[in-house]
Order: sequence, then structure tokens, then C-alpha cells
Amino acid sequence: MAGRKRGRYAWADVAALFARDKRGSVMVVGALLLPAVLGFGGLAVDTGVWYDTQQKAQAAADAAARAGAFEVGYNTGGSAIQSAALHDATQNGYANGTGGAVVTVNNPPKSGSYAGNANAVEVIVQTPAKLYLSSLFAHNFTIAARAVALMKGTTTGSGTGSACILALSSTNTGITANGNMQANMPSCAIVSDSTSSTSIIANGNATITASSLYTAGGILTNGNIKLNVQSKTTNGTPVADPYSKVTVPSYGGCNHTNSVYNSGVNVTLNPGVYCGGLTFNGQQNVTLNPGTYYITNGDFIANGGTTITCNCTKSTDGVTFVMTGSSPGNVTMNGNSTMTLNAPTDPSNPLHGFLFYQSKSDGCGGQSAIFNGNSNSTMNGTLYFPGAQVTWNGNSVTNANNACVQVIGNTVMLNGTANMTDTACNSQGAGMIYTQTPGVQVALVE
Repeated sequence: MAGRKRGRYAWADVAALFARDKRGSVMVVGALLLPAVLGFGGLAVDTGVWYDTQQKAQAAADAAARAGAFEVGYNTGGSAIQSAALHDATQNGYANGTGGAVVTVNNPPKSGSYAGNANAVEVIVQTPAKLYLSSLFAHNFTIAARAVALMKGTTTGSGTGSACILALSSTNTGITANGNMQANMPSCAIVSDSTSSTSIIANGNATITASSLYTAGGILTNGNIKLNVQSKTTNGTPVADPYSKVTVPSYGGCNHTNSVYNSGVNVTLNPGVYCGGLTFNGQQNVTLNPGTYYITNGDFIANGGTTITCNCTKSTDGVTFVMTGSSPGNVTMNGNSTMTLNAPTDPSNPLHGFLFYQSKSDGCGGQSAIFNGNSNSTMNGTLYFPGAQVTWNGNSVTNANNACVQVIGNTVMLNGTANMTDTACNSQGAGMIYTQTPGVQVALVE
């Protein structure tokens, strides 16, 4: 075989052998196609994430547009419209300027069928799409949602249309006022979502001063009841839970377990996870550094003459107690205990505006939040217990001289003295709880 050296192959022979050998071809082709397969698979996963993001952005836009349109109905002015809309967008997870989110509020709308209509509010929520697995094929882009809400009608002197107390139960008696209780909340309404004929009950010598009583059912009075209200609405539209979309940030393991601080011991505590509960006994001063206190599977109890204050140095500082876990506990303020606390107001804090927060999805419901005795407390913010009964007993004075307090419970019982106002809830980070009062109706139209 002339021209070929023994033991060696010419380059043409090597190429021919390689072409005939198919053993590694599948692996080579697979390696070449793997990025494409992973890319398309990642695109499918990310598409689901983008759809979920768009749905959440749309919910935020809807809520923000409605909040702004209510302010149109109550003639509160442009800054209040902006503030209310931006607040509700934030509460639904989209704070303007945070995490790349841009929330635009237009009154009147700048586009669509209601462009130029001064009774309408347009809200546009934009947020960056996250590329988790599909960056090979997709480029950065923005997910947007738009909503327009229209205010129908005008105010008729029937109250502010916002509430300081909201009972969410749909069937039980939502609000009960007993004995010689006094509810002093002239700037805001008392609201019950129950459709029961006894949705709101006032017994004994109760005196209720409020902008209005509003219920999806009926009102029953027994005894010498004084109702100093501008209006009473029965069989109205149930008020939606304004904070149902709020989620609690993730938190770590226990920093403290079964924490009990006894009489005469003054303590300073830091934010963290308090597993098994947090109890203060006897005469003591408690100073809380600002932040979130997660109380998991246990009670928050202040007994005797406990005084609780915040070491808050910034105007946005505050304290939030989160009752959470698989079996959230109860809140009890007893004896002559006093709480002087503000909720945080920084909009970048997911729990801004909340002094107490308990998710209805935690545990099975049926918890209680009780403020007993002569608890002369000053609170600014929202006390949110959607699955619990909230009870005021004795001479519990809440928010006597402050700008905002809201109480939301499954049911609410008033046996003592409760002073509440919502005159600056937006600035305090708590927002407003709106009712569909006569003369002011709001609907999403785009």
C-alpha cells in the first residue's frame, strides 16, 4: 500500500473514521441543544411568574384608583387623592420608587374613555419583570397595569365615609356596645359587615358619637341609648378588608422563648422573634426599640401597672407586634397598664401603619384582643385582628389626642371608653377604611 506508513493514518482516513463513528454524536448534539432546552423551559417558568406579577400589579392599581376616587367624592383635594392612591398601592405591594416600581396617579385621567373627567382617577403601576431562568432569550422589560375608577354622585352631608372601627364577620353580630360605654369618634364611622338583623347592637346607657353607623345588616338598640351620628345606613354594601393583600415579611428562628418579665424589673427590648409569647407582670417600665416584634404561638400580655413606650428617635420610627405562627395567641392589656406607641410610617416597611397585625390565615381564628381595666393608652396606627374578637373594657382610652387609630376585628365589643380619630391616617401610614355612604359611589370603569 504505497504512500501509507504502517501504524499511522492520513488525515482523510481520520476524518472518515470520525464520520462513521456515531457513538458520541447524540451527546454532542445534546450539548449543543441544552442551552436552548433550558432557555425555553426557563421561559415557561418565568412566564408564569410574570403573569402572577401582572395580576398583583392590577390588584394594586384597582385598589389605588378606588381610593383616589373616594377622595374625589369627599372633596379632599389633589394631594389627598395622590396620598390615598399611593398608600393603597403600597399596601398592595407596590410602593412608588421602591424596587423599581413606578406608580402614577392622574386626576383626571390622561388616557382612555374618561380622559379629562375630573371625577375619575387613573392609576398606572409599572414594575420590572424578573428574569429568573429565561435571560438567554428574554431582555429586561416592564410589566404594567392600569385602572380607572369613577366617583358617581356627590357628598350629601352623610359623614366622612371612612371608618375607625370595622367588624368583618359576615353573619354574627359585628359591633356590640354595652353598659355605660362611650365611643367618641366624631370624624369617622363604625362599620359592621354582618348581614344579620342585629349587625350592630347597643345596650344599656351606651353613648356613641360618630360620623355614622354603617352596616350590611340591621341596627338594634336596647335601653337608654344616645346615638350622636350624622347618618345611619342599614343593608349597605359590605366593606372590603382593606388589608387583605398585606403579607408579613419572612422572619427567622426564635430569638427569645417564653419571655416573661416580672414585677419591678425595667427592661429594654429589641425587635425579633419571641416564640411562645411575651408577658410583662407587675409594676415595671418597658422600653421597646423600634421595629417588628414577631410573637409566634403565644400571647402578648401586659399585667398590673406595666408602662410600655418606644425608644423612637425618628419621625418614621414605630413598633409593630405581629401575632403569628401555626397557633397565634391572644393580646391582653390588664389592670392599670399603659401603652404609648406609634406604628412605623416609613412606606418602604411592608408593615407600615400597623401597630398590631394578625393574619386571618394564621391558625384557625377565634383569638381575642382585650384591653381591660384603666388602660389609658395612646396608640397611633392600625390594630388588625381579622379573625379575633376585639374588646374594650373599663376605661380604656385610645388615641385621646392623636391623629389616627383603626380597629379591625372579626367582631368588636365596646364596654368602656374609646376615643378614636382618623383625621391623619394617610400621613400615619394607616390609610382610610372607606364605606359606600349615600351620595358617594365608586366603581372601576377601566
